Amino acid sequence: MKIFFKYKHWIVIQGIYVLMGILTGIIFRVNENIVGGLGTGLHFVSNTNELLIPLFSLILADLAFNIEYVEGTFLTHLLNGLDRKKWFLKRLITFYGFLIIQFLMAVLTIAIGVGIVTGQFGLSGLVIPSDIGTSKLILETINSIATNIIKMLVFTSLAILISVYFPGKLLLGSVLSLGILFISWKLLGVLYTKFSENKLVDFVSEMFFLDDPNKGILYGMIWISLLTFLSIRRIDKVTISNQGT
Repeated sequence: MKIFFKYKHWIVIQGIYVLMGILTGIIFRVNENIVGGLGTGLHFVSNTNELLIPLFSLILADLAFNIEYVEGTFLTHLLNGLDRKKWFLKRLITFYGFLIIQFLMAVLTIAIGVGIVTGQFGLSGLVIPSDIGTSKLILETINSIATNIIKMLVFTSLAILISVYFPGKLLLGSVLSLGILFISWKLLGVLYTKFSENKLVDFVSEMFFLDDPNKGILYGMIWISLLTFLSIRRIDKVTISNQGT
């Protein structure tokens, strides 16, 4: 797994998260409402309406397959007699683990950015509802973080599937998946506004937006399983050019 942390994609992501923290810290300064860095980071990963981290994670999608294809190591694996599907499944499982670690690390990275501006790196200024017990709050926070992790994995799984159809085209999967997501959300938003009482529209909206912590994890797991299955099936049809790229 440590190989994923050596790519420039990961370094770029860290820079983006630090910048997010700095910009948020500036907003805190302007509004004179300071929240500590750790508290801000927890907000970004636990708010199910906050999509910045799951969407920025699309940048990392190429690490699952396209980087191996471009650098020629995918061909090397095949020449060594490895089965395509088994290799890709193992690669995806490791990559998903890397994404989860990266997601949790974003809390600290954002905290650093906020703290640079405000001088507050902890939980200061974080408002905790008084009507919610500590144990319930912890459980709800964990559930919300898990929902956002699932969202991130769904988005990235879509980008990986697209990249397998266009091997060697770096960032194409990330860009196309981002476009598909925005168009789908826009269309579903319009449908939900006009047919909010329709049970089918309501069900489809829940399946796509994944905002309900009680159902989002289940629906997300279904999406991840489906997209991963399609990617593994497609890997058998990927051809290797004479240049290995």
